[in-house]
Amino acid sequence: MYFRNLVSNQLKSQPAYMNEDLFLIRWLRAKNLDARQAERMLNEHFKWRKENKIDQINDEDWTEFERETPWYLDGVNKAGFPVAELPFGDWNVRRVALSGKLPKLLRYCFKLFENVEERIRNLRAQGKNVTQWGFIGDIDGFTIQTQACPICTPFYAGYISTLETNYPGAMDKVFAVNTPSSFETVIRLMTPLMRADTRTAMEVFGVNKQQWIKRLDSYIDRDQRSERFGGTKVRDSI
Repeated sequence: MYFRNLVSNQLKSQPAYMNEDLFLIRWLRAKNLDARQAERMLNEHFKWRKENKIDQINDEDWTEFERETPWYLDGVNKAGFPVAELPFGDWNVRRVALSGKLPKLLRYCFKLFENVEERIRNLRAQGKNVTQWGFIGDIDGFTIQTQACPICTPFYAGYISTLETNYPGAMDKVFAVNTPSSFETVIRLMTPLMRADTRTAMEVFGVNKQQWIKRLDSYIDRDQRSERFGGTKVRDSI
């Protein structure tokens, strides 16, 4: 592979999984098979990982964020892809921003990206054909004041730009349920930063529970998602 030859020197100091074809193809696809552009994108990814100490991210204390701004990664969809759940309507992004911890919250989302990628690798090691992951967010409780205030907006830009530049093509499906009309503010902010495949993967539902439960039922079994999302999985903290 021509692209592999281009990045062979950089790969020598990287984890073994980064030498696999599946990992390398991600960057080629992100740049429409332009090997030189993919090389630059991958080099920027290596730089980002080093500068942000991504390989050490699971060693940090995340207790506060696990309590105040939780996400969950213990379900799989009907195809066996990992699915993350996020009760976003409960997140008080403004409070986090006022406390000066918005960069840490964003880093907590980097941890999600890393953890789901690791889970995909583990599933593949078991012989399963898993390449992407899904996301279900509950927007119930969202308000402009607590989640889309002016000091909150850098979080959304940072989240999407990091996802698209460092984990391109990662998303299988993105569901947002119980979305109020005010959530359009966030969607308008994030959409221009999304790759076309991410925009295609996104499905937004309002408060009609029967409608979005029917759609989720076609994507993920009920025993693989929490009661909050119309499933049967029980968690103490959701």
